[in-house]
Amino acid sequence: MGWSTSSIGLPPERYHMFEQLDFIYQPRRDVAADVEYYTGALGAEFIFAVERFGSRVAMVRLTSDAPGLLLASIWKVNRQS
Repeated sequence: MGWSTSSIGLPPERYHMFEQLDFIYQPRRDVAADVEYYTGALGAEFIFAVERFGSRVAMVRLTSDAPGLLLASIWKVNRQS
């Protein structure tokens, strides 16, 4: 037996809380390789890439009306107190 919005007590006006997603976050091990795959093999549009403060983040979009895929790799940073 599954669940539905009515079975968990959401009022009807809350069934569709989101009109549109701007992006979907995806943690990745190798952001550069994933950008290459999405743009090269799947034809995704490259939006941006940033590498700072121990993180590498990039966004690609598979179609013009789809949310962007935010690919992120967080590196461990050695901090001295």
